[in-house]
Amino acid sequence: RSYGKHALRALKQLHLSAPIDVVHTLLPLVSWKRKEFEWIEANIAPVVSALNGSWIGEREGMKLAAKHRESATWKNPNDLAILTTGGWYARYEQAGIDGSSVSVAISESTKEEFKRWYAPPEDWRCETILYGVDHLVFRPSNTDDEDEQLAHEA
Repeated sequence: RSYGKHALRALKQLHLSAPIDVVHTLLPLVSWKRKEFEWIEANIAPVVSALNGSWIGEREGMKLAAKHRESATWKNPNDLAILTTGGWYARYEQAGIDGSSVSVAISESTKEEFKRWYAPPEDWRCETILYGVDHLVFRPSNTDDEDEQLAHEA
């Protein structure tokens, strides 16, 4: 939470010296409350929140792994942290989907995960951009296509 407060303070100072046109957040990592998202939207710029997975989805995945007796679930400190704090941090994700102008999910599965585990507002704007990039532009080259291969080697 303190990292989020420091980031918000730095964002305010940056905006004073160089106006910002959009604020991009990564929801599993940002710990802002709804009022902080609302303040940013009202005083700085629209917020676009990337959805790369959710705390609740991760926690439920860990529970399922434990149910199937996957031993690593109980030995990994990160997994234990997800199991014990996922619900706590989920409230910040809820604040993010409530307080963002638009959310961008990295997959349809991630978008559905947020619909399942959270309560998006009726007017929730959520787009899916596969893994955060345009997959029609950023893709492996087709080595069977001679023109494409020559362009790649140039």
